[in-house]
Order: sequence, then C-alpha cells, then structure tokens
Amino acid sequence: QADAMEIAAQAALAQMALAAGLYAGPVPGSKSLPDMGAWSPARGVYDIVDVPQKSAPRIVLTFYRSYLVAADTAPIESLMSRFHAQGYDVVALYAPSLKAPKAADWLREAIGALKPDAIVNATSFSGRGGDGTSPLDVGNVPVFQVALSTARRKDWSLSERGLSPSDLAMHVVLPEVDGRIMGGVVSFKEPGKRDPHLEYSRFGHVAEAERIDAVVARVNGWLRVARSPIAQRRIALVLSTYPGKDWNLGHAVGLD
Repeated sequence: QADAMEIAAQAALAQMALAAGLYAGPVPGSKSLPDMGAWSPARGVYDIVDVPQKSAPRIVLTFYRSYLVAADTAPIESLMSRFHAQGYDVVALYAPSLKAPKAADWLREAIGALKPDAIVNATSFSGRGGDGTSPLDVGNVPVFQVALSTARRKDWSLSERGLSPSDLAMHVVLPEVDGRIMGGVVSFKEPGKRDPHLEYSRFGHVAEAERIDAVVARVNGWLRVARSPIAQRRIALVLSTYPGKDWNLGHAVGLD
C-alpha cells in the first residue's frame, strides 16, 4: 500500500504509452489510495489499528489527502519530525476534507481511539457540519491550526499584512469559527528545479523550519500548562482600548 502512488503513476504512464502506439506491459499492484487513513514517511499508508499503545504524549496531525496524492508533504513530514524530536508520539491522519462524506465519521472514530493530547490541523476552512460540530471536537483537546500558504515566502515576508486575503480567510478566519488556536504559517509554495525535458518547474510546499519550531513550542506551552496544578496557574486578561478612547476599555472589534 505504501507504493500505491508510485504504482498508479507507472500505470498512467503505461496507458499513455499504449495510446501512443507503444508497448507497455501490465503494471501489477494496487493503483488506488484509500480516501482516509494514517500515514508516515517511513510506513506509507497504514490502518490505525496498527498504531501501538500510547507511550508518550500524542499529537494527531490532520491533513488533506490531496497533499499525499500530489507527493506534496514536506511541511507534514517536518512537523512530524520536530514533534518526534521533542518526545511526542505523532500520528498523521489524512482525509479529503473534514466535511467529506464518511470522512467526518471516520475521523471521529480514529481520534476517539487514538486519544491525543493535542491536535494539529493542516486542513483549511471550518470543519463544522450540519449539527454544528467538527470531527476534531471529539478529542476534547486543544486544536492548533497551521497554515500551508499558497503564496511564496517572499510575498509573505514583504507584506505588512503577512498572509494574503485568501490565505487569511482559509487558514485563519474560518478555522477560528471552530475555536481553533492559530499556530501560524508552516510552509510556502515555491518553484522547484526546472525539468528540461518536461519544460516545467513544479510548485510545491517548502517547510519553514523557524515557524514549525514556533508551532511546536506553542503546543508544548499549552500542554505544560495543562499538566500544571490549577492553583499554580497565572491568568492574564487582555482588554482592548479600540478605538483609542480611555472610556472604551473592553471594546474589542475586528479580527487580528
């Protein structure tokens, strides 16, 4: 199953060869990828029943199936690697979306069985269904939203706003409807090396190491507070002074 994408690519090339009048032998093996599943760079696609018992704090990382199909998983792999380095058990789950038929129910069942300490979500938009709930709610743990930007890094770094309007809507505004905690941007789309035969430079996600470290640090902080005795926690209240008048304390407007 781990080689399903490679086998599917070989089968597609064989069909094109046949259409061009060339010989191509049959390509054995599975040529399809399950709609939902667990995935890791080492194991490929696998069933969650094969996940071992939790022996360390567990992070569930949710992402789009389309990233896997396109072999565009660099930020997912980097997040997994950094969390592993911090001593976490990481299970990555992919699905077409949080609202796709059958996907929401599968995710609820998988997250319920995995019992994560936190969820890091790399899908976009809100995941709320008709009943007003998201499949990520079942974990009853903090859900951190990360942004896989559709723009180049230089566009982000040169903009006073940071993310583009479309990225802000997809990765910040709508996920906040679900009560997710913004973790930050973790990757940007950049062109790869130009292939002279295909006359094409593939755009793909390039992981942003500094921002990924910041996400891991944020998750660490939340879980550290969760483990601390309630009596030892310090609470801070942040009030807005918008629109700048002294008598308008607490008048919070807009989205940061």
